[in-house]
Amino acid sequence: MNTAPNSTRSIRMHRSLGQPLPQYAEPEGFIIRALRPGEEEAWVRMKNAAFGEEGGRAWTIEDFHATFTREPCCDYKRVFVALKGDHMVATASAWEAHYGGPVGLIHWVGTHPKYRGHGLGYALTLRALEELSARGYADAYLNTSLAREPAVRLYKRLGFRILEP
Repeated sequence: MNTAPNSTRSIRMHRSLGQPLPQYAEPEGFIIRALRPGEEEAWVRMKNAAFGEEGGRAWTIEDFHATFTREPCCDYKRVFVALKGDHMVATASAWEAHYGGPVGLIHWVGTHPKYRGHGLGYALTLRALEELSARGYADAYLNTSLAREPAVRLYKRLGFRILEP
């Protein structure tokens, strides 16, 4: 019997927002800010590049609207992007989920493969955590896969812990 953990298994991670957050610093050479109306197609292109190697269907502008503009917590100020010049290269969102009531959710953290290794995932996730805290959430959750080892390590460095099923 194989008792090794299933590395493709989806996991949920949690972090209390009552604990201090690390100090935020914008990665050198990049600008991090909230998404602006009219940038949806650039976001979709960047998201497809960031998650393209995972397989799955490429997103469309309709997918963006179904996820980000039709939800009750919809607010472009919750969707953060990193820019290198005029190019959108990474994202993370400070969203909301319902786990027995509304809680903060770190959602769609991704970086274009060409720009990985610059600390963008860390900076964007931290910026999203600050937003959740400012909006009064006591906790932040996220969903990922054990196979995304660099992401799991990043989230652990930011104080997240894997919840047992």
